[in-house]
Amino acid sequence: GALDIEASATHQHVRYVGRRFGHANHYEEAEMLQYEGSGPAIGSATTYVRGGRINQLLDQMAGGIDLQSCQTMLRDHANYPGSICRHEDAGRCGYYTRAALLYAPAQGRMLLTDGPACQNPFTEHRIELTAMPRPA
Repeated sequence: GALDIEASATHQHVRYVGRRFGHANHYEEAEMLQYEGSGPAIGSATTYVRGGRINQLLDQMAGGIDLQSCQTMLRDHANYPGSICRHEDAGRCGYYTRAALLYAPAQGRMLLTDGPACQNPFTEHRIELTAMPRPA
């Protein structure tokens, strides 16, 4: 199963994820909100917009979610400049998509971009899967 982990330097909240779940760069759990920072990007409304948009896309693509559709989601420009794929000039705050990452743990695959996903190809990296020894 999948987990959503929100963590500060001293506290964490772990939640098991059911069917679909997307998350952006902000705390959502009530007990973690006290650790939410402030400033031009942390706590910015755009992180809530991106989080909402990724969940909207996951709902729209339900039943057909694969690595290709996930790449499409990471290239999304809806709600610009607060889009999932954020560019260096977006909002002139200095925050932009430096990398997009996708993991397929059961396949031992990681795909990543060097910069915004709409302008940079996903490169694949593989790890060899080995069985974990069972405790005695």
